[in-house]
Amino acid sequence: GTANLAPEFNRSYEVGTKWDLNNARFSVRADLFRTTKDNAREASPTNSLLYVLAGTQRVQGAELSLNGRVTNRWQVLSSYTFMHSEVVNSQYYPLSVGYRLANVPNNLFNLWTTYQPMQRLTIGGGGNYVDSRSASSTVPLDPTTHLVKQVPGYVVLNAMARYTLTDNLSLQANVFNLANRNYIDEIHPAHIVPGAGTSGLFGLTFRF
Repeated sequence: GTANLAPEFNRSYEVGTKWDLNNARFSVRADLFRTTKDNAREASPTNSLLYVLAGTQRVQGAELSLNGRVTNRWQVLSSYTFMHSEVVNSQYYPLSVGYRLANVPNNLFNLWTTYQPMQRLTIGGGGNYVDSRSASSTVPLDPTTHLVKQVPGYVVLNAMARYTLTDNLSLQANVFNLANRNYIDEIHPAHIVPGAGTSGLFGLTFRF
């Protein structure tokens, strides 16, 4: 469907600042960004198997992150992103102009922290928040209900523990989606992909 298309063209602008605080124990970063796609791919209105370069799309927003050590044993990493996305122009789907782009949430938030209760043991936990997302950039409204085709936001909590057996060998366990939350991981115009339920990953790491 895209074999005969020319490449899409993007223009991106970003300005930011970074500050190291408390003798570099904390790092704060903030930035503003704007990306415009001048010839976005859109499904052909006459052949659903083909795409055409006929739209203009834009995402702009801000990001703030804070990383650092509260103590020698306690580390925190966090970030927040705000994104305003919209269809600026569409040759074949003019009714989509002004609506959000597919799979672009307005808000994202991540928090992760680790703590060492003893020299060889590290435990950690945190979560990810993803705001609601729409399913289509070209046909955002459901033809029957006339509501925006979208999925709700969600929060997923994760945890880990790592034990260092020797200088070269460590054992680690990760548990994802602690609350076994039902959420949509991927959303498409005609189908959705659910996120994984509670799952674990156990590994043995050897360094040499």
